Amino acid sequence: MTFWGLFVKFLLFCPCHLLICAAVIQPRDTGSCSSEKALTITHLYSAGDGNEPIETVESTDQNLVFRHRISLKSPAADCEKDSLINDLLARLQALEFGMKEMKEQYQGCCEGGGLLSLLSSCNGKGKFVPELNSCQCDDGWEGPDCSTKRCPNDCVGNGVCIDGVCQCAEGFTGDDCSVKLCIPDCGPNGKCVDGKCVCSKGYTGVGCRERLCIPDCGRFGKCVDGKCQCAEGFTGDDCSVKLCVPDCGPNGKCVNGKCVCSKGYTGVGCRERQCTPDCGRFGKCIDGTCQCAEGYTGPTCRKKKCPVDCGENGRCVDGSCLCAEGFTGPACKERKCAVDCRPNGRCVDGKCACKEGFTGDSCSVDIAGLCSGNGKYQVSTGTCVCNAGWEGPDCSQRSCPNNCANNGVCVNGVCRCASGFQGLDCSEEICDPECGENGKCVGGKCQCAVGFTGLTCIEEDCLVNCGDNGRCDGGQCFCEEGFYGESCSDLMAAESLGLVSTTENSLKISWELLLDVDHYILNYYPFGDESQKKQIQVSENQDGYLILGLTPGTLYQIMLYQIKNGVTSQPAELQARTADASLGTLWVTEEFEDSLEVEWENPRNKVDYFKLSYASQGGGDETALMVTQSSDVKTRYLITGLKPNTKYDINVQAVRGLVEGPASTVVGATAFDGPKNLRTTRVGEDTVSLAWEKTKGSIDKYMLSYTSADGATSEVAVGKAKDSTTVNNLIPGMEYKFQLWAEKGNARSKRASTTATTDIDAPKNLQASTVTESEYSLTWNPPIAQIDGYILTYEDADGQRQEVRLDATSKSFALKGLKLGYKYNVYLIAYKGERRSKQASTIFYTEIDPPTNLQSSEITQSEASLTWTPPTAKIDGYILTYEDASGSRKEIKLDAGSTSYRLTGLKKGLKYNVYLVAYRGDRRSKQAITFFSTVAVVITHPLDCNQVRSSGFGKSGVYTIYPGGDKGKAIRAYCDMETDGGGWTVIQRRTSGKLDFYQKWRTYGEGFGDPSDEYWLGLEYINLLTTSVPYELRVDLRAGNESAYAVYRTFSVGSSRDKYKLTVGDYSGTAGDALQYHNGLKFSTSDRDNDLAITNCALSHRGAFWYKNCHLANPNGQYGNLAHSQGVNWEPWKGHEFSIPFIEMKMRPLAATERNV
Repeated sequence: MTFWGLFVKFLLFCPCHLLICAAVIQPRDTGSCSSEKALTITHLYSAGDGNEPIETVESTDQNLVFRHRISLKSPAADCEKDSLINDLLARLQALEFGMKEMKEQYQGCCEGGGLLSLLSSCNGKGKFVPELNSCQCDDGWEGPDCSTKRCPNDCVGNGVCIDGVCQCAEGFTGDDCSVKLCIPDCGPNGKCVDGKCVCSKGYTGVGCRERLCIPDCGRFGKCVDGKCQCAEGFTGDDCSVKLCVPDCGPNGKCVNGKCVCSKGYTGVGCRERQCTPDCGRFGKCIDGTCQCAEGYTGPTCRKKKCPVDCGENGRCVDGSCLCAEGFTGPACKERKCAVDCRPNGRCVDGKCACKEGFTGDSCSVDIAGLCSGNGKYQVSTGTCVCNAGWEGPDCSQRSCPNNCANNGVCVNGVCRCASGFQGLDCSEEICDPECGENGKCVGGKCQCAVGFTGLTCIEEDCLVNCGDNGRCDGGQCFCEEGFYGESCSDLMAAESLGLVSTTENSLKISWELLLDVDHYILNYYPFGDESQKKQIQVSENQDGYLILGLTPGTLYQIMLYQIKNGVTSQPAELQARTADASLGTLWVTEEFEDSLEVEWENPRNKVDYFKLSYASQGGGDETALMVTQSSDVKTRYLITGLKPNTKYDINVQAVRGLVEGPASTVVGATAFDGPKNLRTTRVGEDTVSLAWEKTKGSIDKYMLSYTSADGATSEVAVGKAKDSTTVNNLIPGMEYKFQLWAEKGNARSKRASTTATTDIDAPKNLQASTVTESEYSLTWNPPIAQIDGYILTYEDADGQRQEVRLDATSKSFALKGLKLGYKYNVYLIAYKGERRSKQASTIFYTEIDPPTNLQSSEITQSEASLTWTPPTAKIDGYILTYEDASGSRKEIKLDAGSTSYRLTGLKKGLKYNVYLVAYRGDRRSKQAITFFSTVAVVITHPLDCNQVRSSGFGKSGVYTIYPGGDKGKAIRAYCDMETDGGGWTVIQRRTSGKLDFYQKWRTYGEGFGDPSDEYWLGLEYINLLTTSVPYELRVDLRAGNESAYAVYRTFSVGSSRDKYKLTVGDYSGTAGDALQYHNGLKFSTSDRDNDLAITNCALSHRGAFWYKNCHLANPNGQYGNLAHSQGVNWEPWKGHEFSIPFIEMKMRPLAATERNV
């Protein structure tokens, strides 16, 4: 480290000390100076906060004192310390370098002015200031002695100064490197501003080379070359429309990507029809129709099905076909006969099938004598087939040969021939008169020999056919006028076909009328291109024709045919060319002070170029230009460099090859002084107010043109005395370019222009619609203006306010998680940048959710308790309505805190319907509904759980029942009051495996376990129950989230004498029919082997059941055992290698089920 580095560190750590150092400079040449004239240079450094006084050092003639005040602060961080050190080091090094240079350059005595001359000269580029002991440099110079040329603005930090010129870093330019370049360049669609491309409207990207999508593609699309490519599930110009996949079809409406189905339809695409009413226990709804389980039918699958189809001739009544009148049989397919077919036939499918030899509706007609003995009667057709020589319906008439060939009449078997025929069957024709020696009679007509003709072949004939255009006379053809040839078959061609006149798109031709013809055929096409041939029919009295619609400058081949009596002549031919194309209308479209814009309609055919010439009126020099033909319908050209307020003659000609077409001419005049300083004074949603400085000269009027960003342009006239106007009916949020010019006669001034953007219009038709009780859908019509997005604000009645920002493509929004029963105010504002539209607003009320879980309990003959779960909405109270089966109705108002009510004064044995509605003000919730029946008779000793339910006990649980009605045989059983209407007596349950079901015969007869947990009711009690009334059995199965059930409408268990024989049948359900395999079998335990297997199934499977060989169902097997057939199995549902975790078997009187249905 240098001395100065150490010195700086010392200063930093000792910031408040005064340092003094001195050096003596001795002259190099002491010949003329004494040692007394030596110069002593003293440096005083003060490091601190600047408030301490600096020690005074006495200055003499030989002393030069430099004072350095250095203010230091304690560094805040390492980076700050480093910056301070670097800056101080640089200053001290510069000072050290200056002192070294001064010592080396000092050559003489102090009086000689060496040092003072050095200090005061400033290199001729500045002024020495003694008070500062330094040079004050001139502009453009810097350094201790002003010897370094300075760069403008020190190159702004973006370049290096070399000999006064900035060498700019990459990405910067300009004299002082202050201009930031755009890399890459902005191309024709943008402008470089401070190193960034500001793109023209409709473009974006780093170099403004990507086209923007207008409107933008939102969150669900990507802009590709100016067009939105939508993400899957979205469509529309701006990808804002969310598709429903699949579509909602005719039965639904797509709302924000989800199908809202019409009433009666459901499913993802609203294609599944709902079943109304539901399909009950024995059917499943598929596309609006109930598909019934085996053995059931009807629209709701509640009718028993007939074993055969009764067809259209019968109807199924309680499982049997009831036939319509006239039909019989088990399927009503056999028809009854209307008459008695006996004794000569039998009834088959409604008709009499007669014995052989008989016919008729009742087989009463004997067919032996129906054909007069001359033929045989055909029963299948009902007609006689006559023997040879006989005919007629009953074969009683004699027949003639070949039916007289239809040329005569049969009389008693003999043909009487008509005139011109002869023979036994009248088949020979006669020629009358005869054909003579030159012909023969064929088919009643004479066929003449070659060279003869006529009715009797006595006239001479021509050797060739003279046809329709000649006549034969003495064996020679004489042709009609215009025809020639041996057989008069050729027609003369038209004569003197010539060209009368031509234009660029027509040819007029003519010919001589020398012959009476039927008509002419005119064909024409471009020479050498017969594929474009066209044909025209010309009437017989025309001697000329004008061919239209031709291409200019084209050679055509023309052919004219004469047509007479169906004969076409040889063509008369002509070649003719249309004239070259001329221009359409030429007009001046824009007149400026020094230029004129002209426009003309292009000719139909392509030209090589246009020749445009112009000259000022009054003898100005003519200037000619070549203009390329535009691909558009018109060509436009701007003539520049003209004199103001001057009239010009302008000519345009089409040129193709060496041929110049006719000239189109127009006169144009350059414009005069126009309005200036066009500016905007006020802007609204659809209005802009403008002001300007008026023209100095006299004018007729002002014309104002305004063009929107999407290219639409309109013009309005403004009075000449005005200096302001307002433009109405503009598009909100649209940028407009306004141009104003003055007009006098046909002359126009130069245009003044400005731009303005109209305010954003507000969204319209803001509406709220219900989706669910706590969700509302907001929809609106977007503003016309292009926007960045929306600000949606909604506030409830408590003043809680929420704000949501939505993108510009949004047209709807779902408000979720709303408070129920509240009033909401909604405000919607559109924005673009910092600009805001006016707000659209609406209000809505969320629905009051209904009370839920309305239930009845503790029902007696005259009372019942009601309980419910209150709604989440704030409410004023409830309206409770109940009515009995006779129509008697009562209504009670309850306060908002109620969750239960006890109905009293009810009539016994009646069904009651209960309706509960929550209300707030005049608004009502949907109603909760339940029903119950009061107890008709209190059963003190119920036989089963169904009678427990009938006594008013509606909760599931353990009750005392009396199977068989024996008051001395009371048992505890679990009653299921919830499943499928309730009233089930549970006879078996497995839930945990803690109870061992591998029990003996006697235990299974008496029952075991806890009714509230795992248990078996007992075979003796099951027998007592099923022998009293018909019962049904239900088996419920569960495994995790899966469940299934099986119902058997036939169920009974025999007595112990029958070894508890099982009778089961009429299955329905989802678990599969496993018990049919066990039907009719006796119960088996390990100590009573009653199965049909060789082994003891109960012993081998460590269970007990109505085993066969051995089982498809094993409810009493080993809990949790997954070995084959060892666990709690129901084979149709889970197979033999799955032990079902939950199984419950329960029974109920069949009559109770039918009442529930």
